[in-house]
Amino acid sequence: MKKADWILILCVIIVLAPFFIPATGFFDWFCRATAQHPYIMAFFKFAILATLGEMLALRIREGVYNKPGFGIVPRMMVWGFLGMCIAMAMVIFKTGVPAFLGSLGWTSAAAVFAAPAFSWGKLGVAFAVSQGQLGHAVELRHQEDHTPLLVPGAHHHLHPAPDVPGALRRPAGRGAGPDTCHQEMKKLLIGLVGLMGLMGSLRAQSPFALEWHGFVNPHYYADSRSVVGGREDMMLFYPKPIVKDSLGRDINDGWQANMLAITARLGLTVKGPEMLGANTMAYIEGDFTGSTNATINNLRLRHAYLRLNWDSHELTVGQYWYAMVVHEIMPMTNPLNMGAPFHCYARQPQVRYSYFPTGNWELMAVAQWQLDNMSQGLLNGVPQSSTLFARHSLVPELNAQIRYHSGKIFVGAAVNAKTTQPVVNTTGMAADGALYTSLSYSAFGSLTLKGVTFKAQTLLNNSLYEGCSLGGYLMLADSTFRDWHFNTVWLDVEKSTGHWRPGLFIGYAKNLDYGNANFVHCFGRGHDLEYLWRVQPRLTYKTLTGLDFTAEAEYTHAGYKEPVGNLRLSLSIVYAF
Repeated sequence: MKKADWILILCVIIVLAPFFIPATGFFDWFCRATAQHPYIMAFFKFAILATLGEMLALRIREGVYNKPGFGIVPRMMVWGFLGMCIAMAMVIFKTGVPAFLGSLGWTSAAAVFAAPAFSWGKLGVAFAVSQGQLGHAVELRHQEDHTPLLVPGAHHHLHPAPDVPGALRRPAGRGAGPDTCHQEMKKLLIGLVGLMGLMGSLRAQSPFALEWHGFVNPHYYADSRSVVGGREDMMLFYPKPIVKDSLGRDINDGWQANMLAITARLGLTVKGPEMLGANTMAYIEGDFTGSTNATINNLRLRHAYLRLNWDSHELTVGQYWYAMVVHEIMPMTNPLNMGAPFHCYARQPQVRYSYFPTGNWELMAVAQWQLDNMSQGLLNGVPQSSTLFARHSLVPELNAQIRYHSGKIFVGAAVNAKTTQPVVNTTGMAADGALYTSLSYSAFGSLTLKGVTFKAQTLLNNSLYEGCSLGGYLMLADSTFRDWHFNTVWLDVEKSTGHWRPGLFIGYAKNLDYGNANFVHCFGRGHDLEYLWRVQPRLTYKTLTGLDFTAEAEYTHAGYKEPVGNLRLSLSIVYAF
């Protein structure tokens, strides 16, 4: 045995000793903490024990517990996140399966499962639950003495709580004694070893390769005035206009500052075997920006798509970048907006097909629907955002592109057709309105020369509100509609020189319909602006090991009747794994 082995054994003894010494009261605390904070405890249990299992596997394979690129901390974060998900799944399966059986006709399934006595019916429900979550099957061994089984992240009980129908809890007056906790800890460790062995076996037999990745991104920003934006204004579009109070002071003027980490991200890439003659892969990614301002800090689905790739064809189905977002030329700016509203920034459910007639040319067609980013219109007579305006049209948003790829050069053009039903009535009190289609156009490209990358795009935004950009449509007095247009152009330049990445983003937008007041309702973004421009220098320091530091200044000038400007100063750190 090596010195590192003895150190590990000593550390394990020190950590486990309090569990086997009743006088410390550590077991009682452990049981209470698991019952009161199951998901937090699940995070730490899985983070520690599962990562330790991977370190032991590395020791068996290569003779060391850690090596460059192994990433103990990132692995702990991923295992902790998975532990929380497993704890949630245990609760869902244990309460949801009896309810599901009830919906199939076995109406007493929940009561049978909650009963203290053993029965074949209870065995049947438990078996059904175990098919959804293997960890629940061993609970039947604890039915006679009603002691709870501790598994990572879940504290299960066998008596229905009188105040919560269908809930399960410990019998009143019973605590978690040292003997019970000894049994629980032993089963916990045995269960984890078995689980890791099962996962290793499945991983060895599975034709699918899994790769976890993500980053943590604390972000501090300060603005010189109030802004039009989202997610605590981390997503900045442009400054708010001058609004004066009774004393003549501009209520939108004045510095504000905030710090968020909601862009922390976790993604999973799945590479599968050849199917239907195509290479296959899938990708799932989430962050914590929420789907609306009201749900900020909640887990939000960013991407979820599968991709089939043949020699000259490619099919992508699922949630992916909005078609007018050309991710190959994404501005490398620091804030959440990524160049918006000059550059579109959104994701939508879609079907995307690409055809490669030669090695350099690509023809693309996209049909996309709506979820988080919704159209505006009149819903039951009230102006608001909703997916109903697109859903009632029965026509997906359509996009066609032509692209040319050649080493350091990438150019293309796109046309986008969005059809909505701007007036929808769900109360039956009035008829729905007619369909309306608006067209938008784009040309884009990138070029890399001697370590300097140039990215640029121009847009004729006839109605790209759903893409977090500018433009929209007007409802006239005769209940007809027409577009109001923005012409947008932007340029992003970045120099790669060792650890340093200086960069500059410049954007300009012109409202081609400014001053038109001949309408009843205005839907979209920026109609009260004559123009909009932004200058945004940045400096990034890359350690080249996954840790980056960025400082940025962003000045956005909005051409209201009384023009205003906002200066944003921001600092961020990215730890990618």
